[in-house]
Amino acid sequence: MLNNISTRKKLMFFPALFILNIIIAGMLYSYFNAKVKHTTEAQISTEEFIQDLLKGRISVYQFLRVSNEQRAQKVRDDFANLDSEVKQLQATLTEKENIKLADKILELSALYVKDFDLFSKEKIRTYNEGTQAESAEAKRLILEMRKIALELEKTLNDINKRAISLKEDASSTLTTVLLILAIVSSILFILFSVALSSLIVNTLNDFKHGLLSFFSFLNRETSDVKALNAKGSDEFAQMAKVVNENITLINEGLKKDNQAVEDALKVVEKAKLGYLDVQLQTQANNPQLLQLSEALNSMLRNIKRNTDSISVVLKEFSNYKFTSKVDSSGIQGDMKEFIENVNFLTGEISGLL
Repeated sequence: MLNNISTRKKLMFFPALFILNIIIAGMLYSYFNAKVKHTTEAQISTEEFIQDLLKGRISVYQFLRVSNEQRAQKVRDDFANLDSEVKQLQATLTEKENIKLADKILELSALYVKDFDLFSKEKIRTYNEGTQAESAEAKRLILEMRKIALELEKTLNDINKRAISLKEDASSTLTTVLLILAIVSSILFILFSVALSSLIVNTLNDFKHGLLSFFSFLNRETSDVKALNAKGSDEFAQMAKVVNENITLINEGLKKDNQAVEDALKVVEKAKLGYLDVQLQTQANNPQLLQLSEALNSMLRNIKRNTDSISVVLKEFSNYKFTSKVDSSGIQGDMKEFIENVNFLTGEISGLL
């Protein structure tokens, strides 16, 4: 499959994977960091709830010391502020358990304020009358308020602990996810690097073996040449196809040249035996060999023509005709000397007769 992908695209995988890794890491970090931030804000808010409850109870103690409507309203305002903050947080919560705890806080707060309203009316009345002793109803309401306050405090601590736990879980999850992403990315980088390097090395080795086989053929070490592996459409496959095309052309040319040399040797052997009417028919691919073949054919034709001319003159001797001579124009060297000797013999015999 990788053979059908260009080397440039293969190498582009690394920066693409790196960019993709950065994008994924950024998205994951943004998502989990938002969760960490949200849970941190929830933790801070729940801690503020505990402080608001403490303020409300302090306001109750202050009301017990000086029981008037102003102090009573201060208690109501403190718990109203607690309710408002709890509702704001509840709107952002996603955990069902936390939502239930927020509902419970609002419910307990409402019960506490309800009992306080009943208690405050009785307390303001007795305070204005100067009565120090608490009525049975007032004592009952105080006990009920204390019980509700303790339950409310416990619930606030529970939601605070859950907020802390969620924050720690979100932080831990963020670290784990980023670590897994780093490990997976590293494994992908390593696997692709090994696969790509192995592919390139194997392709280069095939390329090298193919060229060595071709060079062995050129050096006459082997009688045949193997084509390079040209599977795929990447740069190496394209180079292999070009090399294979040239190997085919050169191989065919060498075979033609070898055949021409073989035929030339046969012609020479026949010429050595005295056959001068032979010609080299095979067309060589090499221009020099082609030129040599043409020169050899021309030489054989000239020798054949000269020997034929000499043969004609010598045959005339059998008919007692000694007047013909062999034309030696354009001829030099030993052949010219041979023709001149034949012509001299013809002239001498003709003179004697």
